[in-house]
Amino acid sequence: MNIEKLKTAVKNSNTVFKKIKEKHSTLSGYLVFSSLNGQCELTDNMEKILSEFPDMVHESKVKNEAISLINKKAITEQMLTKKELDIKEDTFIEIRFAQPNLDLIFEMQKDPLVSQKHTPHTKASIKIVLGTLGELSNPESEEE
Repeated sequence: MNIEKLKTAVKNSNTVFKKIKEKHSTLSGYLVFSSLNGQCELTDNMEKILSEFPDMVHESKVKNEAISLINKKAITEQMLTKKELDIKEDTFIEIRFAQPNLDLIFEMQKDPLVSQKHTPHTKASIKIVLGTLGELSNPESEEE
């Protein structure tokens, strides 16, 4: 996935999250990228992603060069947007709760605005998934 598709996924995720917050007014939380290899707050800032969650980007020479420049503080976000970084489409976009409300979380597990495929439907989990980057990068995702 390229940076433009990432930006579309971030925009679509924020749109869905806004609808969820309108529906569940007591929700106190924020969105994150997440996988078994790490997480970071939802952003389209590649410098932040490469600094906080480098495993979200497929291994490549470009990725390693970008991380090296970030570590030396010798790169700008504008430079990163011109680089061809391959972002992992199977990265989840999830809600993290500032103040977990179990009743609300269990109610949200059934909400059609969240991914019924990726959200566990059990009281043993508080994981609420909007979808994967690949799923949310489609322009039609915004209207679902």
